[in-house]
Amino acid sequence: GDRLPDVAVAARWSTTEWQLYLDALPRPLSSEAAARLDARFSLTARTNYEVLVTWLTVAIPARHDAALPRAEALLGEVGRMKYLKPLYRALMARADTQPVARRAFERHQAAYHPIARAVVRAVVS
Repeated sequence: GDRLPDVAVAARWSTTEWQLYLDALPRPLSSEAAARLDARFSLTARTNYEVLVTWLTVAIPARHDAALPRAEALLGEVGRMKYLKPLYRALMARADTQPVARRAFERHQAAYHPIARAVVRAVVS
């Protein structure tokens, strides 16, 4: 629903608990709900890639566009398919963020493993 977790309780959550919570959110989440979550828990600023990627795959479809710069930057920081594929898919699912995905791929593809490059190329094509 519209209830946010208690800050003190969520502060003790493990990576897995954050992933489970984020995965259980309604899809698509409203942009307002995404903004409230991000404001309360600074999810876009997370450094744990497991939580961050899970969050970004919620935030992007929710049109929480404050997360887009972080998503684009992350595509140049990581090379693991478990992170690349869901992020590129989330970006490609929205017509207005497809240019972001394509721009990131053009910029970073040389750093990706050849298999990752081929898989991502298929996603952005």
